[in-house]
Amino acid sequence: MSTAHFGWAWIRVALLKLVAVLLFLGTLGSPVITAHAQSGPRPEEAAGKVRVEVMVVHATHSGRVDPRLRNLQRQLDHTRYTGFEVISTSSDSLSPGQLSVVSVAGGRKVKIRLIERNNQQARVRIELYKGNEKKLDTTVSIPRNRTFLVAGPKFEGGVLIFPITVTY
Repeated sequence: MSTAHFGWAWIRVALLKLVAVLLFLGTLGSPVITAHAQSGPRPEEAAGKVRVEVMVVHATHSGRVDPRLRNLQRQLDHTRYTGFEVISTSSDSLSPGQLSVVSVAGGRKVKIRLIERNNQQARVRIELYKGNEKKLDTTVSIPRNRTFLVAGPKFEGGVLIFPITVTY
């Protein structure tokens, strides 16, 4: 064989090795598909369920902030209050159309109904009652795994705030 033939063979082998290395390196950053990922969504995801958490927060001018509210501090800073204390927390797993009722301070109740959800957000209807009188009736879209604040009624020198968090 001629010397030129061996030169091309060497280049071809080197190129094949280079392509193999590049293909291998290209898969390093790719996600690995596991058997769990192939088994489909969890039952609550398949059913469109959303975990809804309602906190009842007493906002005042005390300057003290409940440590449980650290992750909401930036949102709370937009209010005219400086002190925030968690009075209660309630959570429920809701399917579309399902209702959760939370009793809160001062003979009030908050009703939350999941209307629908998609991969980005959940639409919920929020109703606030004092006794049998409806004080608020609104529908909001809350981004997935985020919190929406509802500023509520006056209460003991401050106001009640209802952070509503949806997770799924």
